[in-house]
Amino acid sequence: MTGPVSSKGTEKMFEQMLSTVGHWLKEKGPDSDIVYSSRIRLARNLRGFPFSNQCSEQQLRDIISLVRSCSNRCSRLKGAQYYSLKDMAMIDRQFLMERFLVSRELAQTSGEKGVIVDAAERICLMINEEDHLRMQVLRSGLMLSAAWEELNAIDDEMDSHLDFAYEEPWGYLTACVSNAGTALRASVMVHIPGLSMTKRILGLLQNAGKMQLAIRGLHGEGSELLGDYFQISNQVTLGKSEDEIVEMTENLTRQLIDQERSARDDLMKNQKIVIEDKVGRALGILSGAKMLSTREAMELLSSIRLGVYFGMIPGMRTETLDSLLIGIHPAHLQKRFPEHLDPLARDIKRAKLIKEALKYGEG
Repeated sequence: MTGPVSSKGTEKMFEQMLSTVGHWLKEKGPDSDIVYSSRIRLARNLRGFPFSNQCSEQQLRDIISLVRSCSNRCSRLKGAQYYSLKDMAMIDRQFLMERFLVSRELAQTSGEKGVIVDAAERICLMINEEDHLRMQVLRSGLMLSAAWEELNAIDDEMDSHLDFAYEEPWGYLTACVSNAGTALRASVMVHIPGLSMTKRILGLLQNAGKMQLAIRGLHGEGSELLGDYFQISNQVTLGKSEDEIVEMTENLTRQLIDQERSARDDLMKNQKIVIEDKVGRALGILSGAKMLSTREAMELLSSIRLGVYFGMIPGMRTETLDSLLIGIHPAHLQKRFPEHLDPLARDIKRAKLIKEALKYGEG
């Protein structure tokens, strides 16, 4: 694994990222028409160090050194890249967040922090976020069990070289008590326009707490809800085993998939003209708009994706829509164009990018 890259080196790697999407989005896992991705995340802290927000700069550097040295020995992280966030520009940190490689919290702070990312963008290790180490695995579609199996193997390898803080009966010690116990978060990113159009989403939002689920926007805690894309994760980590959490979240997601398919079937049966109008309007606006905000673009692309599901847009490739899910966000637009883009300029570039992508995506 290489050391912290220079600004020039970082730019080169970001250019490579711009030309593609992570394997977790490129692949087509089970039920990927509804479930974009499955993610398993583990929080860990090193014994002998205070939590990140109480560490000195030297202690934070020591943690980075220990984690990087350990990751070099991890068989599943061969060829992974380390990014130092200490001197990284805000636009670059936001770029990594938009690709789901760092959390909002890590992206919004600098200092002695970093992230290790594998070449497929499927595995990442965030260092000195709220906890010393947050490891995550992303997989396409509903594959929580497979993601957990992979991350569990990584955790075992890291644990053999690092002394993680663990105490009975609390389990793994974490900066936030809600993560204590297994410190495992299982989450899925879903596209559920059927439940939204039939208003059944309201019941899901109201009953989320009873089902021990957290329902957030595309980028998790603190992010806004855009275009019927949601991130759903478990709330409870204490008192349940990792396998129980994964199985519970997977079972609830399967129920959600069934509800979404039922809602789409009902819409097609009883309100086909409404769907056709919604899809047609979305396609018309995206094909002719001169400027688009992120929110409007996400909402319209959500309708297009529903239209593709129903076969209403012959020849339109879902791969095109999936790449736009990430590519239309502010940092990605700024990295794509050399000149500085103010909000208005970004909206203009976003509209042009979508128009060209949709034209290419047909046929």
